[in-house]
Amino acid sequence: LRQFLSRKFQKYRLKCRFLRMYRLDSSLFNQIRDNVYNISITNSERISLNFSQATVEQTAKLLENFLVGCENICTFLAADDEIAAALEESDPEEIEKLEQVINSKLIRVHRATIPDAFAIYVIGENGAQYKSVEQPFAHMLLNQEMMYWKTFNSRGAYWDGPYRESWALDADERTFLSVGRRIYGSEGTSIGAVVIEINESVISEMLESETMV
Repeated sequence: LRQFLSRKFQKYRLKCRFLRMYRLDSSLFNQIRDNVYNISITNSERISLNFSQATVEQTAKLLENFLVGCENICTFLAADDEIAAALEESDPEEIEKLEQVINSKLIRVHRATIPDAFAIYVIGENGAQYKSVEQPFAHMLLNQEMMYWKTFNSRGAYWDGPYRESWALDADERTFLSVGRRIYGSEGTSIGAVVIEINESVISEMLESETMV
């Protein structure tokens, strides 16, 4: 993520040193505002780009609202009792019956909170697979994918990317970032993961809209 964002700013001839993004949390973009990427540009470049401290702070805030918002939605869904119950279900027929219920919940959350994200997935150890979009899953064994296992074994929010093509859906070739959290069951054991996938073009558009004259 750090390298991806750095490349995007270099596109505008800015020599930036981005903050360490080992883990995203609520204080992440306070660091951005404090450090403001350690920007180093000449007066002529500043004039030609019309790039000011206020513009950097505005961009940082925009990214904060979106990226931290995605992480917060993962946390919210990982604590949802209805989702947890679906991932604890062992009867294949019941798992299938719950598909419409959980999919509808994910669609509502997606549209109401982070409409610019590409998709939300909930994947279970029991084989359950739910999503917030209409595109079909790439296959029905997503709990064997590396992205799932990295999230499932992470103690906190897990960020990954950029990477080519969605790891979960049959989607057009694009570049993605993702954030996820594992889901705990009623007995405190890990039973699955929720992952939000983000099309890199969304971040590109944010940066372009805030940094171009």
